[in-house]
Amino acid sequence: MDAPSPPPTQTLTPANDGPPISEKGQAALMTLARLIGRQIAREEFARRMAAANAETDDTSA
Repeated sequence: MDAPSPPPTQTLTPANDGPPISEKGQAALMTLARLIGRQIAREEFARRMAAANAETDDTSA
């Protein structure tokens, strides 16, 4: 087995290490997330309805 790699020599900065988002920005972000979630739900519902209502070739002759 390979030996574990040594710890990094430089300090890693977190990706979210920025200034906090404003109230207006937070509200816009939440609105966008809600709209995207609804669109995904609509698409998933349509996909499942299409699958449930699809005609199958399982009929016996």
